[in-house]
Amino acid sequence: MAAAGIPGRLPRNGDSRRSGGRKDQSGGCQADPEIAVRRLAAVLALCLCGSAQPQEQAAGVIEGVVLDSVSKLGIRRAVVTIGGTRPDAAPLELTTDGTGRFVVRGLAAGEYFVHARHAMYSTFLNTPERVSVTSEKSRHKVEIRLTPGGVIRGRVLDEDRLPAAEVRVTSMRVSGSGLGRRLQLAQTAQR
Repeated sequence: MAAAGIPGRLPRNGDSRRSGGRKDQSGGCQADPEIAVRRLAAVLALCLCGSAQPQEQAAGVIEGVVLDSVSKLGIRRAVVTIGGTRPDAAPLELTTDGTGRFVVRGLAAGEYFVHARHAMYSTFLNTPERVSVTSEKSRHKVEIRLTPGGVIRGRVLDEDRLPAAEVRVTSMRVSGSGLGRRLQLAQTAQR
């Protein structure tokens, strides 16, 4: 059924060769269903060939370490929070490994804030690190230093400079940041 020795081509009637169809009885041109199916198959094959090749997803990376500011050793199990400046993006939260290291992959280009905390360290002066991921292939290194928490130790004396009995001692800590800072009860000891 090939036309003029060309494999895969159907013969066409009359002068409808340029239109890719055949003349119907009303003199108009209608598409040959077999040709339409072949064209559709060719388009689908091209689409599938184009998507069959694996496309490498490039992504920005933030890696870092959380260190003790005094000993310079990595802090294991510190909680690292990475938040973007876009309001629709939820912050990521992860825990450092045994050497205080962390890695976040798959970040889109944009501004990010990296913050770390640990129960044994003060967060009072700990300001977030600002990181600009400029392209999806960029890699950024961050070093966050935490200050060890303090210990309050002392003796409460009465007016005769003798140890006072049943005195309530309260310590407060600051939580939050910026305008959202507030004092919270840290610990109370009855002595």
